[in-house]
Amino acid sequence: MPDVFKDYVKKKFSRPGPLKGVRVLEVCTLLFGPSGPSFLAEMGAEVIKIELPPVGDVTRSLNPFGWFYKEQSPMFMHINPNKYYMALDLHIDLGQQIFKELAAKADIIEFNLRPGVTRRWNIGYEQIKEVNPGIIISRKTASASGASTPSRTVPPMTGLRRPCPDTPGCPASPSARPLSRPSGSVIITAASWAR
Repeated sequence: MPDVFKDYVKKKFSRPGPLKGVRVLEVCTLLFGPSGPSFLAEMGAEVIKIELPPVGDVTRSLNPFGWFYKEQSPMFMHINPNKYYMALDLHIDLGQQIFKELAAKADIIEFNLRPGVTRRWNIGYEQIKEVNPGIIISRKTASASGASTPSRTVPPMTGLRRPCPDTPGCPASPSARPLSRPSGSVIITAASWAR
């Protein structure tokens, strides 16, 4: 066996990840939302996944294989590695206050809620900026076509963006320009390094 693989398993996590010391709050569900914070966790960030009671992230109970491991579905375990979990009811004042206390000590917050939900729950950018002016917030639009389109309140059925002519920049849009859209995790990583 080549020396490069010698003691690979022992050495795999011996060095801290590049995002060690970065704290991320995640308020995401299904597959699309948690994927970005998972990448950040793999790079060493401390990710706290906030789940809404009583159900939490619905992928906990999606069970196409017929078995659970420690009360979690294989799909949930796959998309949420290396995270801490916290149930927090953001519909009520106490939950919102606890979230703001966590946000005051966080570097990054990721949401994938429908447009307007964070503002309605008093945890939008303006409210969080009051307790943490340097916060980086990522909003993955949890609508079928985008945050500023007529169909913005239609919940998504997949994590993939479908062609939608009412979204500027979308490939089906007449005003589309050929852009490369980097992953939200890449943008967040760059923003955290720039601070």
